[in-house]
Amino acid sequence: MDEKYIDDGLDGKYDRIREALQSNCTEELVRSLECPQCGGGVLLRVNVDGKRFFVRCATDSEHLAMHGRNELPPDWFGKLPRVGWYGSKKA
Repeated sequence: MDEKYIDDGLDGKYDRIREALQSNCTEELVRSLECPQCGGGVLLRVNVDGKRFFVRCATDSEHLAMHGRNELPPDWFGKLPRVGWYGSKKA
């Protein structure tokens, strides 16, 4: 995935965040992600299974809050805080 994007509107910004986290993206790319609504930072947490993730706007979860899954997560996912949520299973 190219780390420089063309601005294609709000929906495209949400799609790029999801696509980045479902790919073998770099930690640096994730650090550079911005909330599509306010331009602020994002928080990323990985489920205890090591594959499911939750990302939200660091300022207001009404701006951005999405779950996803990366079947082949990058190694650096292992350095992120592990959290559980309903229905989670340990890997």
